Amino acid sequence: MAEEYDLVIRNSLIVDGTDNPWFKDDIAIKNRKIVRVGKVEGRGEVELDARSLVVSPDFIDLHNHSDLTILAYPNAESY
Repeated sequence: MAEEYDLVIRNSLIVDGTDNPWFKDDIAIKNRKIVRVGKVEGRGEVELDARSLVVSPDFIDLHNHSDLTILAYPNAESY
């Protein structure tokens, strides 16, 4: 029996931020966590075909000029 997921993103071009070349694969998400990267045999409650689209993790801006605005917005929502 194939596993069920909340979301499966199929055929995506994955850029993982490790300085390795992109690769084409599927991503399965369950309970708001990535649980598999690779050929996903199971089905998702929601399925997206990301053919020719890039999927990547969030990027963190390590250099910013928040100065005093961080005091007004301590959760840094704009960063």
